[in-house]
Parts: sequence; structure tokens; C-alpha cells
Amino acid sequence: MGNDLYSLFFTFPYTGYAAGKAGTILKTIDGGTNWSILSTGVENDLHSICFTNPYTGFAVGDSGTIIKTTEGGATWNSLYSGTSRCLYSVFFTDANTGIAVGDSGTILATANGGGYWIKQPSTSYNDLRSVYFTDAITGYVVGGYGEVLKTTDGGSTWSHQLSITHNYLRSVCFTDENTGYIGGDVAILNTTDGGGFGVGIPDKTEVNKMKIYPDPASNMITVEVSTTNNRFGSISVYGITGQEVIRQNVHGSRTEININSLQNGICFVRYISQGFVATGKFIKN
Repeated sequence: MGNDLYSLFFTFPYTGYAAGKAGTILKTIDGGTNWSILSTGVENDLHSICFTNPYTGFAVGDSGTIIKTTEGGATWNSLYSGTSRCLYSVFFTDANTGIAVGDSGTILATANGGGYWIKQPSTSYNDLRSVYFTDAITGYVVGGYGEVLKTTDGGSTWSHQLSITHNYLRSVCFTDENTGYIGGDVAILNTTDGGGFGVGIPDKTEVNKMKIYPDPASNMITVEVSTTNNRFGSISVYGITGQEVIRQNVHGSRTEININSLQNGICFVRYISQGFVATGKFIKN
């Protein structure tokens, strides 16, 4: 067909599926030597595909498209998503429970095998590109401007995680409950403590554009950012566990923040405004 392919999923060593442009889904039963074209009934791009067992699978894509098969891809049925946003990733923790993520912070959840999808509060306005769960309640989502979200209640609520990058993040995967990897534009992040800290190398220019004082600090800090846009933005402060503790809307390059709620130790600060991102750290004592 010549269409671009965006997602790959294998149910067995020799049986796999690929999804992509213009509603394309391909299937192999010989480990990828040969691929057959499946009829999906949709023309929108499909960005992600996953299966809960050898027969039941889901694919998501543009304009809120969600399709499901219960026959190993032989037939596909469209499901109502309740959104027109582009959906980039889908993940099921069991036959009934799934999460789909997409444009503008969209997070959808189903508890009945895709029959009904409910929009979840995400506290993010960035495009969300990938979702992965390590168990039934613990999951991660990554996306634009270094966005990393974590849930510990099956997706009902999500908290921001420290990623120390402003690059676009496109894929997240865990090898066990603590060890995970994130890939993106000129960025690979790694965690060994369940997302508490994202390990990576931020650009030096990015760090140098932020000043935090006093350091160490006990009650208040002042954050100065070297930016000429002088537009509305937000500052997030992350505690020693890597969880977002403070989020404050700002306007301009200088902001004072009350840090009494933080535990003692090394803390991180992240500033975002209209595509500009700066990071820094200080010691709370």
C-alpha cells in the first residue's frame, strides 16, 4: 500500500499487527515475513494499536477514532469516543480497562472493553503521545514540552513528574515497576524509582536561563527567567520524590514562591511559557 505505519503490536512471536495512515492495519502470522491488509472501515490515520488477548484489539487515531476487533483483526467496529481530538496512544491493563491519550491533554478511560469512554482530568494542555501501565493502577503518560504524567489510581487522577527536558516526548515503556524509559526529540530519559526522578541531560543554555535565590532557602524563593517574551506561563516546583508539589501561574520574568510545603532536600523548578522552557534546582532547608 505504501502508507506510513505508526504502531506495532505482537500477540504471539509470529502474529503481529501494524497500524498507520488512512486507516491502514496490516497483519502477519509468520513473524513479519509476509503481511496482509485488513479492512478497518475507517480512513483516518491510526496512531496506536494494542491487543488484550489474541482476538481482541483496539486502534486509535485522528478525530477521536477508536476501533475494536474481537476476531483477530478479521473485522473491526467503530466505537464512540466522545471526542474529536486526535488520539495518539491506547493501552489496556485487562480485557475491560483501557486508557487512550491525545491532543491538548486528552485522556479517555473505559471500564467495559471500550463500550463507553469517559474523559479524565489530566491537568495538562500539551499533546499526549504515549501511555503505559506497569500494573492495574500505576501508569505513565508522556507528551509535548517534556510532559510526564503519573497515576496511582488507575487513571482517575494524574500528577506531573519531573522530566528535566523541554523536548517533545513520544514513547514511554517500563521493564518493571521501577525501571522505565522515555524516548523523544533529541531526548532519552530513564527512571529507576518508578518515575520519582527523570534521569537525563538538560541543555546547559536551558539551565543557565533560570536563577533561583536564596539557595539554600527555607520559606520563600525568587525565580528569575531570562526570556524576552514576557508572556503568561507557569512554574512547577518538584519535591525530593519528583512529584509536583507547587504549580503557579506567572506573568513576566520574576516570581516569588512560598516553599513552606516542601520537604527538606534538593528541589527542582520548571518554567514553561509559549514554547520556552527553563529548569533549575535549589536546596530546601
